[in-house]
Amino acid sequence: MAPMGAFPQGGPMVPAGHPPAQPGQHGPKGQVKNPTTELVLGLVTCGFYQMYWIIRVLSEMQAFLQRDEPSWIKLMGLSFITCGFYGLYWQITRLGALVQEVQFRAGVPNPQNHGWMYIIPYYNVILLQQELNRAWQGPA
Repeated sequence: MAPMGAFPQGGPMVPAGHPPAQPGQHGPKGQVKNPTTELVLGLVTCGFYQMYWIIRVLSEMQAFLQRDEPSWIKLMGLSFITCGFYGLYWQITRLGALVQEVQFRAGVPNPQNHGWMYIIPYYNVILLQQELNRAWQGPA
């Protein structure tokens, strides 16, 4: 009989299809980019480059994590259907944890989950790119 609050069989249950994150277990790293350049290009092109950039960033994260999440098709589709509300919800609830997992797997010391900071306009582009650059330049 396990003590109260203890996990039976030695650990917590992992959701189906998601292996536990391990440092060093990852796919190819993404490309290091200048966050300010990414923001300026998005502003100059009235947001069209921003859509291309988020597709590229989410694809890099997906390849690095070696799973189907984050899906840019799902994000863009549900955001379009909900007039952007799903995108805000996703940024608040999932993006910070995904970036933190990418950093953890890349061996970045003390990865942070910035959560709500990803919904601040303009700053979110710079923050996301800086945090991913830390992972892409990480030791692992």
